[in-house]
Amino acid sequence: MFAELARVLRPGGIPAGVDSLDGEAFRELHLDDTCVPIEAATLPDRLRDAGFTGVDVDTDDRRLRFSARVAGFGAARPG
Repeated sequence: MFAELARVLRPGGIPAGVDSLDGEAFRELHLDDTCVPIEAATLPDRLRDAGFTGVDVDTDDRRLRFSARVAGFGAARPG
């Protein structure tokens, strides 16, 4: 998903997001639906591997926040 996001955003584009951290309350909220928690520890490398720069991932006791930037003009981007 991150590679596709990097592909479709313009150079310099900034994706940002917020999600709850995985835990019992989070899982209860998602009973009977698709639950795909984001692993905060691996998120920075996943974003960089998808072609983003300026990756920022921040967590507190309940949630994670992230932002990054699509590589600018002339920079190599994964294909």
